[in-house]
Amino acid sequence: MDNWNEFIKLYNSFQYQGIEKCHGTIYHYTSPESLQGIFETNSLFATDMYFLNDASEGMYVIELIQDNIKQLCQNNETLIKYVERELGLSKIGKWTELVHKYTISFSMNGDSLEMWNYYTKGNSIQGYNIGFDIDKLASTIQIEILNDGGQQTPRNYDKHLVLFQGKVIYDKKRQLELIESIFNKFYSRYVELGDEQMLPIVANYMVNKAMDYGLFFKSKEFEVEDEYRFIFSTYLLEGKDNSEKGIPCKEKFRIHGGCIIPYQKCLFDVDSILGVTFSPSLFNDMTEAGLNRLLEQYGINGDNRIKKSSIPLRF
Repeated sequence: MDNWNEFIKLYNSFQYQGIEKCHGTIYHYTSPESLQGIFETNSLFATDMYFLNDASEGMYVIELIQDNIKQLCQNNETLIKYVERELGLSKIGKWTELVHKYTISFSMNGDSLEMWNYYTKGNSIQGYNIGFDIDKLASTIQIEILNDGGQQTPRNYDKHLVLFQGKVIYDKKRQLELIESIFNKFYSRYVELGDEQMLPIVANYMVNKAMDYGLFFKSKEFEVEDEYRFIFSTYLLEGKDNSEKGIPCKEKFRIHGGCIIPYQKCLFDVDSILGVTFSPSLFNDMTEAGLNRLLEQYGINGDNRIKKSSIPLRF
């Protein structure tokens, strides 16, 4: 049991070291309809990681480990066997795991043609992005958790879900360095303790922690997004009193491209909004007047609260 506790302590000690947390402004690109909904409901949607448009989400890190498994496992054939088993179980359990991970995507780039094209596609590049103060948003946002009477539970910082945040890493060399650090620390502790029976547990912890870090890994092809992520991880538990623990017992669902997408509604303080930017080709006197009235109604003031894209498109 003492050895088991040693590995639990090590597992909990990482705390996403090496994932860069930023300060300043992040941008959430969205359609006009979604912009209206964000303000009216004072919320953002955190989507289940496995239902994002990038099919490799959550699985990319598995391929990274498989491609470098001998190096990561220091050529220990027994460890390689256990790690391969854990990777296989992670693939199989993708759709049935009890812990669900939800993410809200932002960009560090406030005026990206690629992002405008992607998030306003089929709509003549008509949309907006909302600029958020990272620190203010992170300190107030929480998954909407209702009590048995259907009322919103006040935020409890000791019990509510922990928010993880950081810049997405696209550089494979840096990704591998972080995974290698995880594997090396667990392996070194295993060698120090000299308990061969713990090796399957070590493999399990190695892979699980690597999968956690992999939530912030994406292929270099997506680098243009310059993504910053907010991530919540939670069990879904049926039964009374779970709201007191800050645990939602149910998911919400929306339809996208014919697929049913699980998500969580996340409430935030409107004071974290710094302003809104028009997409290329959308700005005119009438759209500015409408947006100005919307922002005034929600108390968002300041000379730079409304911006227009500097990308010179006519349509």
